[in-house]
Amino acid sequence: MAVPSLAVEIIPYGLHITQILLNADGRSNDVLIGPLDNRAHREKRGFLNCVVGRYCNRLPVGTFEVEKDGEKGEVKTIATESPTVSLHGGPSGFDQQIWKRLTAWESLNFSPREKSRLAALDPDSIALFSLTSPAGDQGFPGSLYTEVLFACLSFPRHVIRASGEIDLGQLAIIYRSRLSPGQAPTATPVNLTQHWGFNLSASSQPPTGEPSVNGHQLRIDSKGTIDLTPVFLATGHLTPTAPGGKWDHTAPGGKQIGQNAPGGGYDEFYVFDKPQTEGQPIHIPLQQWERGDLLEEIFAESGRDKPVQLYSEESGIGAEFQTNQPGVQLYTGEGLDGSGTKKRIHGGTPDGPGYNKRAAAFLEFHEPHAAWLHPWGAKAEDSTILSSKEMYHNFTKVIFTCVLSLA
Repeated sequence: MAVPSLAVEIIPYGLHITQILLNADGRSNDVLIGPLDNRAHREKRGFLNCVVGRYCNRLPVGTFEVEKDGEKGEVKTIATESPTVSLHGGPSGFDQQIWKRLTAWESLNFSPREKSRLAALDPDSIALFSLTSPAGDQGFPGSLYTEVLFACLSFPRHVIRASGEIDLGQLAIIYRSRLSPGQAPTATPVNLTQHWGFNLSASSQPPTGEPSVNGHQLRIDSKGTIDLTPVFLATGHLTPTAPGGKWDHTAPGGKQIGQNAPGGGYDEFYVFDKPQTEGQPIHIPLQQWERGDLLEEIFAESGRDKPVQLYSEESGIGAEFQTNQPGVQLYTGEGLDGSGTKKRIHGGTPDGPGYNKRAAAFLEFHEPHAAWLHPWGAKAEDSTILSSKEMYHNFTKVIFTCVLSLA
């Protein structure tokens, strides 16, 4: 899947994005960390650049009743990370399934107008996949049908910004889920994301170098994070970030990830200061969805907010993110311990070490976890509960840039 200056490789197993290659200022750069051999994704569940579902992040283990639009469901979460925590959809989540490749016209979750738009694109620039999760899968009610669209988008012209940056291309990911027709009306939690780990300078490291994002500049438009228990479950409270403190990334140019960082690194959910759903709702009535075209704005060069920006001065590469999600989980890979392997373009060899902590900034865009159990999910539209009368719609777009070298 490619456009000029940007190529993306995805495998059907777990929708792992195995490469994002940028041709930046005459150099090839793979901006995602990952193993030397893609078979490693099957051998060990590492959450390296995969889709996560049905419900990302952490849920408490237990039995819960959910309701929306007069429809009910019973959730029985399964322990994974610890006896009290269910992580990333359960022991056999979306990241461990083989997804089916579709053509645009085979889609059930994109409207007729959207399918026409997709069919008009270069087929080598998009990839569409589907998965049916049966009722009871990982303890979640209702049969859920999901499609994920990946689209590489090029700019009609290369324009040098006032900052000296040039746009390289864009990658949009659109997640659509609906309860499968033909079953009894039910409600179910849905909260999807891509668990991808960015390092914008790993391909610029010397052969003996250690990939690190400590020097990356990160800006997040958020003045608050979700308060967590010692086992990283949401408490239902928001913690304001102290201006200039360890968790504050609101400065116009961002903050270096390794500067004044917490000792244990970052594993925090940042709630954006402004809602991102204008024109791109997360839950859409089916009748409204069938008549609409939400892809038009996503694919356009819109003035939509970019609540997260990542930049490496070393490589000159930047990544700007647009989304309709209310926040982002920042994880700096503190669980990476050098085991496994790393990509050859990042200095990896079959017998060499893997990545260590701070090798990547994982930026996972989604809704607050366990939302229906807490005050921020009190409104139906914020509860992360999907009814059979709705379509779930989640998008993230990353815009890649590069500062041109004058050498």
